[in-house]
Amino acid sequence: MSGSSEVPSTSDPKATDWDRALPFQLDALGVRGRLVRLGPALDAIIERHGYPLAVARPLAEAMTLCAALATSLKYDGIFTLQISGDGPIRLLVTDLTSDGALRGYAQFDSWKLAVALGGLSEAPEGYVPRLFGHGRLAFTVDQGQHTQRYQGVVPLEGATLTDCAHTYFRQSEQLPTGIKIAAKREERDGTGHWWAQRVSAVALIPLTLWFMFSLLALPALDYATVRAWLSFPLSGFLAVLLVGVLTYHSHLGTMEVIEDYVHSAGMKVLSLLLLRFVHVLVGGASIFAIMRIAFGP
Repeated sequence: MSGSSEVPSTSDPKATDWDRALPFQLDALGVRGRLVRLGPALDAIIERHGYPLAVARPLAEAMTLCAALATSLKYDGIFTLQISGDGPIRLLVTDLTSDGALRGYAQFDSWKLAVALGGLSEAPEGYVPRLFGHGRLAFTVDQGQHTQRYQGVVPLEGATLTDCAHTYFRQSEQLPTGIKIAAKREERDGTGHWWAQRVSAVALIPLTLWFMFSLLALPALDYATVRAWLSFPLSGFLAVLLVGVLTYHSHLGTMEVIEDYVHSAGMKVLSLLLLRFVHVLVGGASIFAIMRIAFGP
């Protein structure tokens, strides 16, 4: 799945140093461009999926390039950058909507990636041929069903993503363009969401199997039998634990869907608050029902 975050464009030099696209123009030299610096926006996407470092760097650079190009255009829709190849990283997609929602996604083969890296943990300099192989680079501007979609596609040529972008502008746009992309990793732990999803998913396997086999082992499924079963401390505890882990795992997954596909900032906050309320309500009611059956009159 993908992840999303907000990347506003601003000309205010007092604005925050991160997640901004700052336009500039040098009239004397006839030069104009964008200075893009992303931080939390990248972290929110990359860390949510726990991408390995060798995938995180290309994705971070691609999202930075996407933000730089998209914020220099006037469009009402989605600007998409896509890299596809026959290497360990088969597909890399990032897009930026006209209202500032940035998303990114990478599809890769873990085994081929390990072989290509040869013991390295991070993407080396000049990683494009090694990690993407032969492929293509595409830029797309989609402004809806009532307008014609623009797409530019070039072969994936060059050692770096910067080289590939230069090839695109040289061949497709025939526009003198200078691009510099850099991504630096900070030493900190930010994969909590990804690990929480995986650990809760693994925990659900034995809990679900226990629940199914326990029900099948009961002589009957009437109220008295189920109550007697839940009144045992271990059964009651595991039933409550199952509901808690299931509710938590569901909340993590649906929260990711909202963050990926709800682009309006206000609607996203409202949806996340409503989602949390529903999960707390359903989980709390389910645990209360178990306790009521087990220990009620």
